[in-house]
Amino acid sequence: MRGTGTIMLTAAERQLYAQFVLLRKALGLPQRALDDRIGFTCYVEKLEAGTRRASSKALLEWAEGLGARLILLPPIALEQVEAMRGRRMRPAQSGAHVHHVRRPAA
Repeated sequence: MRGTGTIMLTAAERQLYAQFVLLRKALGLPQRALDDRIGFTCYVEKLEAGTRRASSKALLEWAEGLGARLILLPPIALEQVEAMRGRRMRPAQSGAHVHHVRRPAA
């Protein structure tokens, strides 16, 4: 741990958390409202600040609270998705990539 209270997140974790923040902000959802949706207190703030590391369960709940889901795409599938969208996403350092997909409206 650093003296500032932050933990050492991996590059992949920082990239994933940044996607959560961008989606939350795009939805106009305050951190506390998202905490209420997923049943935590001040947890989203801590995750976004890098003072907590999310468990796999928390990542799934974080995504669900944003109306998204986590899926793993092998690198070739990610490249195909990016090509269809006409843009490139920055690849994670591992062989698999995590990407959020919004759920269709019910």
